[in-house]
Amino acid sequence: MVVMTNCCEIGGYKFLSTHSLVFEPNSIKLKPSSDKHYVLDKTNKIFRQKIVLPDYKDNEFLIQPEIIHRNNVPNGGYFELDLFEPTGAYKENKLKAS
Repeated sequence: MVVMTNCCEIGGYKFLSTHSLVFEPNSIKLKPSSDKHYVLDKTNKIFRQKIVLPDYKDNEFLIQPEIIHRNNVPNGGYFELDLFEPTGAYKENKLKAS
């Protein structure tokens, strides 16, 4: 069974997460590495999320409700990158100057 566990709406787009469930005697567990992330666009078409920054090659970001900061922005939001990750990418020459 696959269930939708998270959803957030930003600018008319809905960002969804799904997980597979495993049924065992007396318990229900999330299947490891079964989470998938989708976006429902303004025309009601569903796509797999693939959010990339042109200056940060070889990296993909996922929009999930638990990492989105809204701060009184009705149709938008932002998420923060941990400084450790871009610093490592810079040292590995994975960042591109604009």
